[in-house]
Amino acid sequence: DRIKAIVEFLGPRLSSEELTNIWNLGEGENSHVQDNVYGIIAAAASKFSLAQFELLNKLIKGKWLESNDRIREKLLQLIGQIGKEAVNSKQVKPVQAILQLLWEMAHIPEIPKHLVERAFAEHLATINEMTLNKDAIRRQYVLNCVDDIKRTTHCVLPAVKQLYAICKSYSGKGMSMYNKANKATLGELNKQHEIVKLLSTSLNKSHAKG
Repeated sequence: DRIKAIVEFLGPRLSSEELTNIWNLGEGENSHVQDNVYGIIAAAASKFSLAQFELLNKLIKGKWLESNDRIREKLLQLIGQIGKEAVNSKQVKPVQAILQLLWEMAHIPEIPKHLVERAFAEHLATINEMTLNKDAIRRQYVLNCVDDIKRTTHCVLPAVKQLYAICKSYSGKGMSMYNKANKATLGELNKQHEIVKLLSTSLNKSHAKG
């Protein structure tokens, strides 16, 4: 807790070397130490600069390449926690970087289904937490999902689920002006890209293969 408080306090004043050294404390076989290091980094992330987020992305990608699936799942959880901290501190560009990283990891060829689903779950949770720039981000990833489905990549079924979940997030309760605007946006996206038709067709194809 003491180290965590120090790292949180130093935040943006940490040099690249210092941040890398903290990250490297989590190397090795001791999962308890690794969990603590990831927890410290996630908690401090709300105060990190964009350059520090970019360094973290690089460190996470490097760790991913050399890790087994158990560690990779921890990395996805860490990315999700960092995304939540970035959202809470109203940092738009770091949030966008985290969403892009999760999207890329969900699209790494030949990773197990549960890791694809975990990456998309963290991605969706981050979007749902957002308040700033949320509509533009949702629209962007609706279009990315549509593109995935049309290109029939290995991520088709997860993309179908993600598209459905993002579209569902447009439908809030009540009849406030915000909810009306959300539903109008969803209607416009459906009209332009035939989302309902695309979802039903893709699901039918998946059931037929199954």
